[in-house]
Amino acid sequence: YEIGSGLVGSEMCKETAPAPWLLAVGVYRMSTNAKANAQRLQQAGYPHAVWLKGPENKWYTISDYARSLDSLKTMSRRFKNTHSDYPYVGLPASPVIINAF
Repeated sequence: YEIGSGLVGSEMCKETAPAPWLLAVGVYRMSTNAKANAQRLQQAGYPHAVWLKGPENKWYTISDYARSLDSLKTMSRRFKNTHSDYPYVGLPASPVIINAF
């Protein structure tokens, strides 16, 4: 997974995955949509939200990331419980855990 093209001002967009486990909450064809979603999440209290380029030229919005799968599973449950009406664009109605490495 490639994450954008570097830090731009205060925007969180990195060149490589920030951790081995990522919590995807949206998949888009355009980077601008993934970026806008990540910025909304940052404003909503998810300071680690990023957007990244994944396989097949799709862009992912990542709400959070962790070094361990157990930690990310906890984050996934918390996100799902606190965002019952979240749209999860391009995903199966819930956050998706991605192993970035």
